[in-house]
Amino acid sequence: MKKTFELKGHILDSLILSKLLDKIEELGVEAYAAEVKVGAKRKDFSVANLSLKPMIMKKWIKLCKLQKFRAQKRCDMAEKILMCPPLYFDIKYSINPWMNTDIRIDAKKAFEQWQNLKSILQDAGAEIKIIDPQEDVPDMVFTANAALIYKNKAIISRFKYKERKKEEKYFFDWFNENGYETLILPENISFEGAGDALYLNEKIFAGYVPRTDISAHTCISELLNIPVTSIELATNSFYHIDTCFCPLSGGYLIYYPQAFDSYGNKVIEANVPEEKRIKVTEEEASKFSCNAVNVGKTVVTNLTTERFTKELEKKGFFHIQTDLSEFIKSGGSAKCLTLKI
Repeated sequence: MKKTFELKGHILDSLILSKLLDKIEELGVEAYAAEVKVGAKRKDFSVANLSLKPMIMKKWIKLCKLQKFRAQKRCDMAEKILMCPPLYFDIKYSINPWMNTDIRIDAKKAFEQWQNLKSILQDAGAEIKIIDPQEDVPDMVFTANAALIYKNKAIISRFKYKERKKEEKYFFDWFNENGYETLILPENISFEGAGDALYLNEKIFAGYVPRTDISAHTCISELLNIPVTSIELATNSFYHIDTCFCPLSGGYLIYYPQAFDSYGNKVIEANVPEEKRIKVTEEEASKFSCNAVNVGKTVVTNLTTERFTKELEKKGFFHIQTDLSEFIKSGGSAKCLTLKI
């Protein structure tokens, strides 16, 4: 008599599932997978049950334990991302061309959009850490600007505008309490964290002029002992480098050439091979397509064009679009709402 062994909650990636079913077949077990759930990136399968003969139950349990160990190992290696719920998010001042205090934020919609982004990133394999929002800093939701992270070091931002300076203490305290070595630049130097400093091919590419001082780049390089390549941001609309420049895994790059001057474009071309450069159009840039979050081979952005999706797919990436329109009202999108830690 056959027995059914429930496996609810077990997530098997497609390769391991295939090997597992081959092994079960080899053992002479009649097996089937039900309630198959296909994940967005990994094509994972949630196995609801398998039909097993009692004589091989012990062998199956051993295989399950092996799979559980592998899943745990993947979890331990998961990218960690810091996010802040938009409980107090609003447009109470204007410090970039996108912000207009006459435009209101739909708080309910903003929270739903933020929650959707969080869920998508978790499904892609990221582990989300949360920092508590604070009432007096409505832009704290944009955690990309909290700090620049390198291993266990956190260089805390020095915000250019007084409206965001209160965030510095909250971010400093969080990183300090969570075991990071917190580093601070001189008070007279503006620096806005991972919004203006991104890792690509073991270098830091850092933007300057609108919000970060170029003098901060030398400080960062000395503190982290990493080369920093400085690139001037040529327009006010793309005021942080992460609004127009997004490194991807494998040395690929999404960028908007018109956000940089001719010298900046030459720097990019000299550092990133043509076959690894993904240029966005003016329309795509205005939809914050460069303000993307990359987890493994998944790229998450605001709603954008079909052309952009096809370009990513050509390079081997899986593209997920999610509506972040409430945050674009304030000049931010997917990347701005996240900080890899």
